[in-house]
Formats: sequence, C-alpha cells, structure tokens
Amino acid sequence: MFFYCTTKIRNYYKVGVASSLDRIKKRLTTYRTSNPNLKIKFFSEIDGLDQDLEWSFKNKFDYYRVAKSECYRLDFDVIYKHFLKFQHKFNKLHHFWSVSKFYLSEYYIDKELDDYQTFNFTETTLKDARFGFFPGFIPIAHLKQLGDKTDKDGNKTIEAKILDINKVDLKEYRHKYKQHLKEKFYGQQYGYLSEQFKNFFDDNFKIRKKFKAKSIISVETPVNAEIFKMFEKKNKSLIKKYPKDPVGCAYWQRPEQKYLGVQSLRLSKKIIDKFQGKHDINYILEAISSAIPRSNKKLHLETFLRVLTRFSLRAPREIRQLFYKMEKEIEDNIKKIDRDNEIDFATEIQIKRSKKRVKKKYLRLVKN
Repeated sequence: MFFYCTTKIRNYYKVGVASSLDRIKKRLTTYRTSNPNLKIKFFSEIDGLDQDLEWSFKNKFDYYRVAKSECYRLDFDVIYKHFLKFQHKFNKLHHFWSVSKFYLSEYYIDKELDDYQTFNFTETTLKDARFGFFPGFIPIAHLKQLGDKTDKDGNKTIEAKILDINKVDLKEYRHKYKQHLKEKFYGQQYGYLSEQFKNFFDDNFKIRKKFKAKSIISVETPVNAEIFKMFEKKNKSLIKKYPKDPVGCAYWQRPEQKYLGVQSLRLSKKIIDKFQGKHDINYILEAISSAIPRSNKKLHLETFLRVLTRFSLRAPREIRQLFYKMEKEIEDNIKKIDRDNEIDFATEIQIKRSKKRVKKKYLRLVKN
C-alpha cells in the first residue's frame, strides 16, 4: 500500500492511500478533472499501515479537516513530519519498491524535501522506475531470484544486494549514481538499461543476503527491516518517531492518534496558529476579485488601494516610496471617478429638469 499527498489545492492538501503506483496515477487523473494543475507532492510505500495512517490524520488533525473529506488545512511541513514520525515508529523509511528495487527518499540525504519537487506520474516515469530511476529517490537495494529450483516447501532462493549504509556516505553515493545516469541512462534505449543498472548495483551493493521464500515480494519485508536497522544505527538523528504506546492505552490515545487539542483556550490558539495551513495567496486574491463586479471601476481601485496600503506598511524601506507613488496615483484616479460621477449626476438632473419644463410647456399648449 502507498500513502500520498497532493500539492496544495486552494488552502488545503489532500492525502490518501492507494494499492500501487498505477493507482496513484489514476487517482491523480481523476483529481485533475477539477484541478488540472494538480500534482503529487510526496508519496511512500507504507506496508499495510494504510488504515492506521489514515485514522491518525482523522484523529489527530480533526480540527483542520475539511468537512468529512481527506483534505486538511495544514502546513505541508506538519503533514510530512507527521508521516515521517508515524513511519519511523513502525521501523519503516520514506521509500518504495518497484520491480525488486528499493528506492530511498533523498530526504535522508538533504534533511528536507525539495520545495519544487513534485510528481506527475507519467507512463515514462513509472517505466523508468522499473529499471532504476525515479526522481527524488535513489536505489539502495535489489532483489533477484537465483535459479528456478525450489525446496520441499516450495521456497526459492532469493538474493538481496544492499548498499552498505554503515560504510558508504550517501551524498557520495548519490553523486556516483547521478554520474551513472548521465553516462548510461539519459537518452538510452530501454533494452540497453537493464544490463547497465545491473552492473552499477553489483559494483555498489556490497551486502549480499540469501532468503528462502515463495516469491521475491515476500523478501521485501525482511529487507526493509534490515535497511531500517542499518540506517537508524548510523543516522539516529534523522529517525524521529512517535513514542511507544503507553501500557493499556486506547487506540485513539496512542501518540500518533491522539487529538491535537487542549482545554486551555490560550494554548489552543497557539496550537492552531502553529499547525494551521497558511492561506494560499492565489485563492485569497481570486476570492476578492470574483466578489467585485467588472463594471465597478471605483470598487476595483478602492479594493486594490486597501491591499496596497496594507502591504506598504510592512514593505522594505527601499521600495516603500514606490508603494506611496502607486497609492497616490490610485487615489487621484478615484477622485477623478468621483468628479466624473458628480458631473454625470448634475447633467442627469439638468436633463430631467429640462424634460419636465418641456412637458409642462407642452401641456399648457394642449390646454389652450
């Protein structure tokens, strides 16, 4: 199972679970019928924890939930850190498997996600992952079946080749991996790639372990555990996790499920201010502009002047004068509109009076 989070929709993010990368792609296609520019902000394999992770959002962040949907008005940083602490508690990393290859998120190298990294889930991207490349991730393990022989229990021999995280610097490994992509991946035919990635994995994945299992997929779980154990030993500071459950606590009282709220109003406000998603500026401007009739020039200028005045109060000193000039120009235009309106009003009154006099004169002539 996979967990995913979309890019921002107005002032909220949508999270969800899917059974495969292809299912995430289909969900994204569905979402784009109403939000054409939507992308996936991050995703990860969660290995059967889908219901617990979904409920952790519903329980902990109920205040920030949009109605009964899977959308939350939270800062992205809050969503991602909650996911990581949840994942790490159950001894799992931000990762995914694709055709026997373990991909590790580059978060563990950069200690943050790239703000501009998003995923479109195109057919090409998913196909590349089957060979050895997916943006934002690096491959660190590969599984392979050795021969076709099975034992009396129907088990086959599966070999796992794993990057020795304890001895290898991940930044140096990533540099070597990206160099390989430049030389052996970009612009090459798919038929050429399998052998090139196999050679790269053989040269760099020094840990070799053999397992007896009925399928390669069955070996993914013990390899996950092996990788997490190595990674936690070397990079403990990066493995922040929710604490263990208190003895005898109810499901909703577990640290990752517990409602994020307190009885004190003052503390509640502090919590809300900390976790509430920041307003999306495009959404706010769209709401303001849609509320103003197109024909009302004065209201457009007055509204823009209010926005400009608010910004000028906190603008850097070197550009503040520019704001003042813009404010003065808008104020002059508003005054001109007022003068024009006064002239139009006076003209309209004069026309009405003239019509009234003509009408009276006409009536007198008729009577005579």
